Amino acid sequence: MERGVSCGWLDLGNIEHFGDVLLGDHKRVDPQGVEGAVITASCVDYSTMGGGAGLEGLSGWQIVDAPRVLLHFRELLVTLVENVFGWVTANEGQSFAFYKTAMQRLRHTVWELQRLSSRHLGMAIQSERAFVFSNRQV
Repeated sequence: MERGVSCGWLDLGNIEHFGDVLLGDHKRVDPQGVEGAVITASCVDYSTMGGGAGLEGLSGWQIVDAPRVLLHFRELLVTLVENVFGWVTANEGQSFAFYKTAMQRLRHTVWELQRLSSRHLGMAIQSERAFVFSNRQV
């Protein structure tokens, strides 16, 4: 089987971002016209290398608390969460369950997660990654 490799740049222009959902940084971003969000956070509390503290770790709530922050963006249509797969299984699945429930309260459909080995992405760190997409229900 032949394996395809892709390399290149995706230029999306000037994108506003904030560093930490737990610090209120999102209030610096004008919510007008924001239709999409990509959520990625420190994986140390969800990785086996980081001890797998999950919700008990210092940054374990960054993804789980993201839906509260997303309330700020009233026109939000789609989201993507990217992190280590341990985010989905940590705390007996509670982290993922909390996130899913909160997104459903925002009237977002959370689609079946996609699991991908980072070695296929050309990343130096070899880990299983979880990608979770959602979109607003019409």
